[in-house]
Amino acid sequence: MSVIGTIDSVKWLTVYELAMCVINLFVLTLYAVPVKKHYRWFDFLPGAGMLAAIASLLSGDATLLALIVDSLTLAVFLCTARRLYKPKAWAAPKRKVFRIVRSVICVCGVVPIILALAYAGVMRYNPVSDLSGLSYAEAFVKMNERLSREYPFGEWKRIDWEALRSKYEPLFEQAENDKNFDLYYTTLREYLFSLNDGHIKIVNDNVYDGNTVFKKGSRRRLRAKRRTVG
Repeated sequence: MSVIGTIDSVKWLTVYELAMCVINLFVLTLYAVPVKKHYRWFDFLPGAGMLAAIASLLSGDATLLALIVDSLTLAVFLCTARRLYKPKAWAAPKRKVFRIVRSVICVCGVVPIILALAYAGVMRYNPVSDLSGLSYAEAFVKMNERLSREYPFGEWKRIDWEALRSKYEPLFEQAENDKNFDLYYTTLREYLFSLNDGHIKIVNDNVYDGNTVFKKGSRRRLRAKRRTVG
């Protein structure tokens, strides 16, 4: 986790999450290092953060990243809510031990913000997709949709994701209806090969168990290799 990587991760935040992070960081800093002069608008910052959290939830963002930032925003708002009707300067506690405790709490509050920034891309765009409960066609559609969002070279290669769905979805449906695993595997392999990317492959040892298509393909590749060597 580098500083440059953390800064670069800001691009993965939504507008609402970015607003909440900035507001929370500002409020926690005010608590940790109180300012002598009081500005009334300071007291409304946590409320503004809650509005951003509500807007984020209403937009349908329920990712782990959003939930972490929303929870921190709610905690900051609840801890500062009484300032809305009882405004006062953000003065430090008189007793040193209380000042230390409050500063430590504020630092702990900053940790989720830093983690959210550092791992924003992973938490939002690299979740584990368990499609085992779906049919062949449904799982394919979900995978195609995810790749259309996350595959970094899609625009550069001008990949038409809708065209791929139209081409391969009926084949997966046929494989499902006929309970034809060979057709399923062949279609999946052809779909992945169509992306022309050596880094994309099927990583599942079980998919080769009793897989006649894979065995035939392996024998063909072996014969071709022997002919090349000979």
